Amino acid sequence: MLSLIKLEADLINEIYEFHDLRLVVLKGTLYRMLYKALLTLLYRVGLIESTDSKLREDMASGFVTLAATVSQLSEVSNIQKPNSFLLSFLINNFLQVVVEHRDKCEQFFQVVEHLYSKSTPQELESSKIDFRQLAQDIITKISNLTPYETSTTGEKDYLLQGLLKLLDSLFRSNPKLKNISLESNPTFINEVLHSCLFEVPEGIVFCYKSVSSLLLLVALDYSPGVVPPPKCKTNESRKAALQLLYTITCDLSDSQAEAVVNYLSAPLRRNFWRTASTSDWYIYAVQGERSRTGYVGLKNLGCTCYMNSLMQQFYMLPVFRESILETESSAVKVDDHENLLLQFQTILGFLKRSQRQYYDPRSFCLAFKDSEGKPINVIDQMDVDEFFNNLLDKLEPHLKGSKNEGVIKRVFGGMLSNELICKGCPHSR
Repeated sequence: MLSLIKLEADLINEIYEFHDLRLVVLKGTLYRMLYKALLTLLYRVGLIESTDSKLREDMASGFVTLAATVSQLSEVSNIQKPNSFLLSFLINNFLQVVVEHRDKCEQFFQVVEHLYSKSTPQELESSKIDFRQLAQDIITKISNLTPYETSTTGEKDYLLQGLLKLLDSLFRSNPKLKNISLESNPTFINEVLHSCLFEVPEGIVFCYKSVSSLLLLVALDYSPGVVPPPKCKTNESRKAALQLLYTITCDLSDSQAEAVVNYLSAPLRRNFWRTASTSDWYIYAVQGERSRTGYVGLKNLGCTCYMNSLMQQFYMLPVFRESILETESSAVKVDDHENLLLQFQTILGFLKRSQRQYYDPRSFCLAFKDSEGKPINVIDQMDVDEFFNNLLDKLEPHLKGSKNEGVIKRVFGGMLSNELICKGCPHSR
């Protein structure tokens, strides 16, 4: 294409007539056939849909070279500069296409960003792009995207990154457009703050009603195929979201600024230990995710390491774990917050299905009462063997009458055999 344009510069002028593929009508002319074949096949397949990253990079480089070459020709010939045309061509025809290729559209957005940055205000004004509608479409797409990036595999969401960067460029170059867009979408600031940056996975959405409710809610937790929030987990996407947030928050109204400050201040007011170490003051939602090992931890409430280690060992016994989780106790009538079986099931349920880094077993400690009716004192160390025996003794009444009544005996029980051997003779019994 570059060779043809250099030989016949007027070719680019005729191509300019077809800024939208819907307006292309093949009438047998060489120019229209060339346009249809090269720009639709090569740039859609090569720039967006190809699984070969090297090919996509070459196509993106070729697109930038095409724009630079025609720009040079326009300085010595009567040729329209290409930036506004190529920008509108890509956005009007292919912005919907890239939604289906979240892992392969990096080069597409690189070209769009390059063309937008090289376009003068006059070129942007003369383009065939409705920037107000474009900003609205981008906001809608960002809001509707489900989490795609994972902290375990490092999967990158190039679609989200590209939309965030493009919207940031639009807002920085056109503050009026930013104000109009934010007025039309007052919740978008929270979308960037919460959904993109600082949302923490909820794990199991839990409420105290009954044991059967717990089992139902465990089943409704994140499935293995569902990626937990936030949307931005990689350094690249978080940097893009923070840059957009910075652009958005410039010149905010007092009420909007107060809402942002209140949201960002909430994590700093949480009651957990911080030292003079800088790392203790990082607020990074991804760190609250389930470990890459696939396991969930238990928060140490003081001196509860004996209890936490035992709970993890219970979880690693599938027969015992599943039997406890499927049991609905009706033998002991107590409130849910004092139901030891329910609280034990809650711990096992979170260890199995939560997407958080750890679970806080505080409710279990309050439900576990000693002989005097006092809950676990989290600052007192306890012998783990003593705690193990006490826990099983307290669980047995809850299991009575259920199909899993004998699970403790089956898993942990055994037989005690005594043998007496006489010292003076070989007899024994």
